[in-house]
Amino acid sequence: VAQEWNESTPGLKAFFVNGQGGGKVMEDYYNIMEEQQALQADSKKNDEDAPNADKMKSFHKVDKEMAKLRKEYYQVKSDTAMDSEVKRSELDRLDEEMRALAREGITIFRPDYK
Repeated sequence: VAQEWNESTPGLKAFFVNGQGGGKVMEDYYNIMEEQQALQADSKKNDEDAPNADKMKSFHKVDKEMAKLRKEYYQVKSDTAMDSEVKRSELDRLDEEMRALAREGITIFRPDYK
């Protein structure tokens, strides 16, 4: 598989993450969510209790908070009246909160996650 132009130069990819900030921790968060939801769906299809049910309850609480932050992020991002420096600062703050929340969600399933 060929590398994208922004992946072939070390350090460059960090400047070209898509839209929302977050990078790897956000990608890991959504990958874990996808894996765990698939596990739950398989259990439901087989009329079994999901082995991850208790952890998913905790994860859903984190994901609910994440949804609130995402909503706020997009509201700030689409605010055309907001000063650009204030907007950048607010988006950076929200990015940091979302990354911290993503780590919290990941550690529910992977306690050793760094």
